[in-house]
Amino acid sequence: KGSIQVCGLLHFNQRLDFTTPDAYGQTPLHLASLRGNTAVVRYILASLPTSKKDVLFLKDKNQRTPLDLAIYKNRPTVEAVLREAMTAIRDPRGHFLRKTLLGNIRDCLSWKTWRIWLGLSSGGGDMDEPIRFPFYFVLSQYAVHLVFMFGIFAPVTNAGAGIMWDKAGWLAWNVMTMISTWFCFFKTWTTSPGYVDGSNPKIDKWRRLYEDTLEAYADETKAAQMDSLPQLCHTCHVARPHRSKHCRITGKCVLMFDHYCPFVDNTVGLNNYKWFLSFLISINVSILSFIITFVIYLRRYWRHNDFPWVTFFAGLIISVILFPVATMLIYHAQLTMVNLTTNEHMNIRKYKYFYPKVDGKRQYKNPWYKGWMGNAMEKFFPTERSYTLPEEHASLLGNPLGRTSDRGLELT
Repeated sequence: KGSIQVCGLLHFNQRLDFTTPDAYGQTPLHLASLRGNTAVVRYILASLPTSKKDVLFLKDKNQRTPLDLAIYKNRPTVEAVLREAMTAIRDPRGHFLRKTLLGNIRDCLSWKTWRIWLGLSSGGGDMDEPIRFPFYFVLSQYAVHLVFMFGIFAPVTNAGAGIMWDKAGWLAWNVMTMISTWFCFFKTWTTSPGYVDGSNPKIDKWRRLYEDTLEAYADETKAAQMDSLPQLCHTCHVARPHRSKHCRITGKCVLMFDHYCPFVDNTVGLNNYKWFLSFLISINVSILSFIITFVIYLRRYWRHNDFPWVTFFAGLIISVILFPVATMLIYHAQLTMVNLTTNEHMNIRKYKYFYPKVDGKRQYKNPWYKGWMGNAMEKFFPTERSYTLPEEHASLLGNPLGRTSDRGLELT
């Protein structure tokens, strides 16, 4: 009804069938919709195979579907999720048109959506599927930049029409920054962020710790230690390491989860954050170099010809991108200097390990802070220590459970 932990625990132990109704004809989806628990509704829908999604249309003894119950109890968020799921089943093609085409147009006109895309808002946690438009937008801008570089500034197919050849050194710098941006973009896009799955050499440790923690939850003698138990992911069936989070877009837990970035079509985490930060640095330098070159070109061209309005507006689109990417670079530079992720910064109060007891009071203390230089080095050269809680900090948390090791859960 209202606990995704209990729901995941029962589902993991095969004690819960999402399609089986109770005496009132209500399935777990009916109950979650009735209570307005969006997280549980999403979990059930994600866990159901396509062949069993018809539970969305199942009516209870009062002839009410989960959607009817959500409307009756005024649960607007659950209602939206259920409508989306039901529409996808009833009309897949029409659903694609409404969700992809019209949805992208709405998103482009929404400042809130842009904040989520830029990683400046925590609302990205509501996304279930990757949004392709920002990724294709970036690719299109690269194509336009390429045309400018080798078709206007340095027209290789018509060298005689070039008016910038005396700036060959500067043009070469532009090409270098453009290639650097492409390379960092490609590495961010293709590098695994660090999934807590079968590709992780220590996955057995986190799965074993998951099972040990479930047993600890069932042991009433350890009730006082519940707050100190590791966080569990009932989708991946692992105990989540510190600083990790389940990414709903990829459906996997990610080490040092930062955010899902639709512009690079990948989750940013432990292994690819260095490439993401390098991408931000290189694209800022590249666009700034482009703007300088663009201004020089316009001044020279306008001396002997009419003002090139088409070229101007095409170049303006590239130029204005400097403002959001510069904002992102400043923001992530600040995060790097204090050794925090975007997720931690947005949800800092949720993570108790940032608030140990000092002189009997909970005070903020980052256990991974190593000075600005050490923090930067850790971002670019991450290791297991980047997310492992130091023992001296664990003792400040007043952890009655002790610590976790390769053998699993150790109780003190």
